[in-house]
Amino acid sequence: MRLPVVHWGLLAGLTPLVPVPLVDRWIGSRLRRQMYRQIARDAGVSIDRDTLVLLTRLRGGLLGRVAGGVIFWVVRKIFRTIFYFLTVKDVLDETVEALLRATMFRVALERGWLPDRSAEVRAAMDEILKRSPPIERFARGEPRGPGDDFGGGFVGGVASGLQRWGGGAILVAEFERRMAATE
Repeated sequence: MRLPVVHWGLLAGLTPLVPVPLVDRWIGSRLRRQMYRQIARDAGVSIDRDTLVLLTRLRGGLLGRVAGGVIFWVVRKIFRTIFYFLTVKDVLDETVEALLRATMFRVALERGWLPDRSAEVRAAMDEILKRSPPIERFARGEPRGPGDDFGGGFVGGVASGLQRWGGGAILVAEFERRMAATE
């Protein structure tokens, strides 16, 4: 399916709304894989399946994800109204992270770091994004800078705004510096 890249990012961001533990993360991983595949195709770069899997696979151990997912799912079901804001925050965090990763992926393609340095690219993405969720960076008022241009229209404007609010320009510049330092 050929959707604009921004739509893949927004769909990946909505995966926390899937009420089944682990399935939400699996779907998000698949959507990011499709988004990366499309970015690479648009850039005229061939990315093999192993590279895409490495860049999009679920983080953490299976047992921890299952236990954490099941516990969180039960608590969320019981206290749905209390934790509703957490779900909205998860959606925003996942959306911003997916869009930031898409921008970093695009930069890595443009600089020729992919597919040869895919493990380093993934490690740099994870390291830069693990500091704090994007919406928390926004809430603390951290500098934001301009976001990537995801096209016109309502969806493109929302995506660019979310990425900008999540500190996109600063994080992507840090990603570029980190990768360039290892060349």
